[in-house]
Amino acid sequence: MFFFVNNTYRHWTLVIAGLLFCLYFIIKPADPPVRESPESPAINPAVQPIILLWTPAFDSDSWWGATSLPLGCDCIVTRNRSLLPQAKVVIFYWRNTNLKDLPKYKFEGQTWIWHHMESPMNTYRRSSLTAFSNYIDCWSSYRADSDFPTPYGTIIPKNQSHESHKSVSVPFSKKSRNVAWMVSNCGASSGRDEYAKELARYIDVDIYGACGSFKCPSSKGSYCYEYFEKKYRYYLSFENSICTDYYTEKIINLLNYTVIPIVLGGANYSSVLPNHSYIDALSFKSPRYLAMLLRSLSADEKRYNSYFEWKSRFTINNNDYRTLFCQICSRLKQSTQSRFSFSSPTKDHRQLRRSNVLCNRRHKDLVSWWFNEGSCKSWTPINRFKFWS
Repeated sequence: MFFFVNNTYRHWTLVIAGLLFCLYFIIKPADPPVRESPESPAINPAVQPIILLWTPAFDSDSWWGATSLPLGCDCIVTRNRSLLPQAKVVIFYWRNTNLKDLPKYKFEGQTWIWHHMESPMNTYRRSSLTAFSNYIDCWSSYRADSDFPTPYGTIIPKNQSHESHKSVSVPFSKKSRNVAWMVSNCGASSGRDEYAKELARYIDVDIYGACGSFKCPSSKGSYCYEYFEKKYRYYLSFENSICTDYYTEKIINLLNYTVIPIVLGGANYSSVLPNHSYIDALSFKSPRYLAMLLRSLSADEKRYNSYFEWKSRFTINNNDYRTLFCQICSRLKQSTQSRFSFSSPTKDHRQLRRSNVLCNRRHKDLVSWWFNEGSCKSWTPINRFKFWS
């Protein structure tokens, strides 16, 4: 009798459990609909090749809006890592690249591009770069001899739609001070602090920011430049490094204003800026000789204003990553992709390099090209230049 009751109890327990299990799926709320990310549209890779941005640029989560605006050429730019197998190009911004966060696979026919905008003097993790370079096909940087050059900005001739030959109004009579400089990175490798200090012995130099005694709230954006334009005749567009081709927004931004920029950097300025639009500090024997020219210009309004005549013929084109992406897009070719695992003990770096479809590896070694051919140096008051290996 006891066996019969116990068996009956087990039978009904299983029946009730089964009913509850079925009832759960009957009344369970439906899963929410899957929503496509703005960066993951329906994609046909055969029609629109994909450029995947693996790492963000600088400290931003995007590439200055390049992923949220139409590219204007026949490619798609995305941050969606799930599209890695379809991507024809993968770009790694070196400053934010973590070797522990690399793709698990590199696909045959897929081009990996190393992108970097800092100078060699501010390029860290050299040993990591040596290891990572085994998987890199193309190089993109401010250097003119990169596979994909990306300067911080360029000066281009005005087209017919611009007002040509229009004179520029310069508030010369209201300018009461000579040299201004806004800087927060003190003791840079270029030696710019020492140069400014030496220059201040012969002409007034007002230094704003963390490295000087003058203040201008950076939260006000262009306010400081507008203030300098009204009060000062010259501005020190000094770079933190003197390396091959290196110039930044420090000169590009200033060209929007009627203040003569004094440059100190490694760029061939005569090839990238309009003639008579700047003064090159390194073309003078010493800061004292530069100060002599500045004082002379400050006393001659016509000569001073001649440094802005270029504005009627040229316009400023700030860096736009969409231009870079379209350069890459124009060189893309369709290819069949198959996987190579980074975790495989039999990985062949030479085979991975042959997966390149965009670049011919004009330079045999990325690390040597970047550091050795970067030709970095520092200005010093005594020996003029100190070269870095």
